[in-house]
Amino acid sequence: MKKFFLIMLIPAIFLQSCAAMFSGTKETIMVRSNEPGTSLYINEMEVGRDSAVTVVSKKQDLRLRASKKGCSDAQAVGQKSFNAVTLLGLFIDFGIITIIVIDWLATGAIWSFDQTNFVLTPNCNK
Repeated sequence: MKKFFLIMLIPAIFLQSCAAMFSGTKETIMVRSNEPGTSLYINEMEVGRDSAVTVVSKKQDLRLRASKKGCSDAQAVGQKSFNAVTLLGLFIDFGIITIIVIDWLATGAIWSFDQTNFVLTPNCNK
């Protein structure tokens, strides 16, 4: 019975990491436009008109676009930086599983987006 308990306990401990627990694996992105009737896209998927809020995995890249017929598109790319909370994994297992495997490869929690609010307005020559 002890072996079974240990076999179940060890993976449960290692499937959590500091960055994934404290910072999460997803980020809420808000985008809006000052031009009425603008379609807003995040990673080439339409998320709304004029303003939108969506959740994006930290593992993904972030590409935003605002489009309106008769106007030139406005675009932006979300930048990521290292999430320092990840370093707490050094105290758990020297970072071998928690940082390299979980935060970096599996969940992307090693990164955080530098900017989560965007204003994209297409250029409409009136």
